[in-house]
Amino acid sequence: MTANLWQLFLSFMQVGMFSIGGGYAAMPFIRSQVVSLHGWLTMSEFTDLVTIAEMTPGPIAINAATFVGNRLAGFTGAIVATMGCILPSCLIVSLLAYLYRKYRQMDMLQNVLTCLRPAVVALIASAGLEILRQAKAVRAAFFDGHAPYVVPMGFEWFVNGMQPVVCLMMPKEGRKAEALSVCTQVCLEFEAPDAAAIQVVLAEGKAVPLHEEDGAMVYAIPVETMSGRRYFLPDD
Repeated sequence: MTANLWQLFLSFMQVGMFSIGGGYAAMPFIRSQVVSLHGWLTMSEFTDLVTIAEMTPGPIAINAATFVGNRLAGFTGAIVATMGCILPSCLIVSLLAYLYRKYRQMDMLQNVLTCLRPAVVALIASAGLEILRQAKAVRAAFFDGHAPYVVPMGFEWFVNGMQPVVCLMMPKEGRKAEALSVCTQVCLEFEAPDAAAIQVVLAEGKAVPLHEEDGAMVYAIPVETMSGRRYFLPDD
């Protein structure tokens, strides 16, 4: 089904204006516009589009807008849909940048920003820790100098001050032990599904031998970096 360019622009401008929370938060809104409301794509075509958008470098929402526009109206449609998606963000960020440059010396604004920074960090950390609490297993990625090695494992964790620490138990010999002898950096993926989405936390840190237990070695991995994603499940 073809789409009017103006209608395509307005649809993706709504996506860019009202989808708050990152690219994955925009996907249900894009689905409602292109599948449910206008019928431009089938659900199967939309699922293929999401897969391609994830594989392509760049923000997933903008990639999806570009692919939908190209699918419906060729190169011109891709430009129109992409511009519609990014226009609200450009206008809002430009306005905020102007206001910040104009009023950044105000004591009240500096006090507000000073109070917001730790609050934002705490919110991000609490969301990640909640997923750690719900997760039952972790996928740990090691590197032995030749190729990555990913394996699901059980884990325990605790908080040391403000830093999460993940504990993994491994045999003292084997591929994981050999990989840690080459590179102590470990990447971790925790998954916690709920009714509407799959929440994923990605963490990274250096494995440190902690103690031996039942003939195995327990490693502590203080988390150095943490990020997250939320994958929305399709409606039944």
